[in-house]
Amino acid sequence: MRITMISNAMSHHQKSLCDYLSSIDSVEFRFVATKPLTQERQNMGYSDLNYSADYIIRSYENDESYNTAMDLANNSDFVIYGSAPYEFVKDRIKNNKWTFIYSERIFKKKEDKFYNLKLFLIYYLRFGRFSNKRIKVLCASAYAAGDFHKFGFKQQQLYKWGYFPKQSETELNKLLSMKKERSILWAARMISWKHPETVVNLANRLKSENVPFSMTIVGNGALFDDIKSKVEQSGLSDYVTLTGALSTLKVRELMEQSEVYVTTSDQNEGWGAVINEAMSSACAVCACKEMGSAPFLINNNANGYLFDYKDDDTLYKQVHDLLNDDNKRKSCAENAYFTIGNKWNYKIAADRLVDLCQHINDNDTDYSFPEGICSIADINTKC
Repeated sequence: MRITMISNAMSHHQKSLCDYLSSIDSVEFRFVATKPLTQERQNMGYSDLNYSADYIIRSYENDESYNTAMDLANNSDFVIYGSAPYEFVKDRIKNNKWTFIYSERIFKKKEDKFYNLKLFLIYYLRFGRFSNKRIKVLCASAYAAGDFHKFGFKQQQLYKWGYFPKQSETELNKLLSMKKERSILWAARMISWKHPETVVNLANRLKSENVPFSMTIVGNGALFDDIKSKVEQSGLSDYVTLTGALSTLKVRELMEQSEVYVTTSDQNEGWGAVINEAMSSACAVCACKEMGSAPFLINNNANGYLFDYKDDDTLYKQVHDLLNDDNKRKSCAENAYFTIGNKWNYKIAADRLVDLCQHINDNDTDYSFPEGICSIADINTKC
């Protein structure tokens, strides 16, 4: 069975999944990268993974590579189509060949009606009008199913999916022993919709309430100077460490050393792989429910905590309670670790995807798993 994934570039959120797919004997797997790694990503410390495996075809390099990529796009048994030029699947969809759209939510800018109308028309013309053909959606967001349902897709065509970064290789008890007591971590680009100010406000409130804690804030961006000034002016320098941008490897090391992970993005965060990574690193995660991965990965008050990104009071209560209850921190961390290890990781995703493709090949086109990855996504999840 030939399976080809097409996306703009290989990322560390997809590499483990793709490596595993390429190792399955029954699968001939290829990944088509349509663009080189952007300078912005290089500046953020990302490695150029487009050259990291033999199964990767770089369609942008020369005519031969482009032609190979187009042949794969048109003739593979299944194509998984992510962020890439529409030309790679245009003919395939019209010719009624099985295609999975790999997508985050579409309508991220809820307040911009004109922009959303434009997106609606684009997605309807490209995909929605073909929704009765051999096309399904891998929803890399809890909110993607509702968006695609608006274009005419039936719920049975919409599967829970996501991004699947590498899991921590450290055993749980060792991870727990590495944790710095009452430590909080936040890591992201410092831009408006990531809301770094929220975590500084949290630190200020914890300090004012005399709650023992330490906090590390990782990242760079347009708001860095403002956040640095806010930390200094609030007298938080003894509590909060600003590191600037760090490599993905270093961030994972900090996750493994931290007890609580806070992430504060709004609905513009399509997925939010930091949640996967922090849970795999045995952090008790407090996450905005607007992030695409949060409703899929977090069972509120069990393996993590959900809050509305505008609700500072709920976030404060969640973190306050975690910092003051050793058992709650440990239980949440353990449940998070096993959620990724046993239910939501790249190996399970790859195996289920191949199983799903095999069932579709055998004309069992309504096949799905009862829960988790490759189960039917809820079209009514809203934020």
